[in-house]
Amino acid sequence: MSAPRSGQDKQSGDEADGFAEEAGASVTLENVARVVGVTAMTVSRAMNRPELVREETRQRVMDVVRATSYVPNLLAGALASNKNRLVALLLPTIATSIFTDMVQAMMSTLSASGYQTLLGLTEYLPEREE
Repeated sequence: MSAPRSGQDKQSGDEADGFAEEAGASVTLENVARVVGVTAMTVSRAMNRPELVREETRQRVMDVVRATSYVPNLLAGALASNKNRLVALLLPTIATSIFTDMVQAMMSTLSASGYQTLLGLTEYLPEREE
């Protein structure tokens, strides 16, 4: 049986600082969960369905997320949930400025709604557009 987690805030902060300081280290959901002292599912819920998590726990999770600069892996989330928030933009070229304003506006709008964009170039080839 593990010890109570009541005095763990200082220790969690120290460990979170260690993750943030590691050069090139990718912080995972499991790393965040270990630092906070909860399951990976709790971290996921705190980030995606905060109404299902106690406020104190959610705040501890978000503190560690900020301290470690954790960025969710959207591909892993899409695979796990069988849903994705990815929109593909197919353009014939990016060599002309005609498309830049449109792409920027679309990417900004989609990003604000929680979507990521994937940009593909068709080079005006019909077989690439199909």
